[in-house]
Amino acid sequence: MEEEQHPTKDRTFYPYDPLEAKKVDEPDERDPLLDDEGNKLERFDPRHVEDLQGLLFIGALSSEFTWLGHTFVINTLSMDDIIIIGDLINEYKGTKSEMLAYQTAIAGLCIVSIDGEPLTAPLGYDDNWHYKRYHYARTHWFKPVIMKIYAEYTILEQRVRAVVDAMEKASGLA
Repeated sequence: MEEEQHPTKDRTFYPYDPLEAKKVDEPDERDPLLDDEGNKLERFDPRHVEDLQGLLFIGALSSEFTWLGHTFVINTLSMDDIIIIGDLINEYKGTKSEMLAYQTAIAGLCIVSIDGEPLTAPLGYDDNWHYKRYHYARTHWFKPVIMKIYAEYTILEQRVRAVVDAMEKASGLA
């Protein structure tokens, strides 16, 4: 399959600011970060080196991709988001639907925008934000949409791992 051979083709990766929930637009003047094959990788927000609070930026990456005429922007999820998914899908634990519920939750929570518009529900963050996003994805999108977003999220997570690996290698930790 073509997509498996070139998982980063036709995608744009960039850091995002988890404190502001927005794309980091400042140009990166640092030396390029390269993977084992010599391909250029994006870096996390430059503030990742700051004491203590810099840890907030390690792993924060976004991806933009186009599929069937629609442009999607997704972000990596925080550990809080990932842990809350366990609660969201608890009723499906041990059933044939557990994995699909998990994939649906990931798809609903990682979306930043579709075709330049934020997801219609919810507006802003509140105590039920995760449930509302999961419920929206579950009740509004069909399986092909969920599977595509989940597949792209998996590619984004692989890209984060590649960036971390390259940063460790560049710093002499690997």
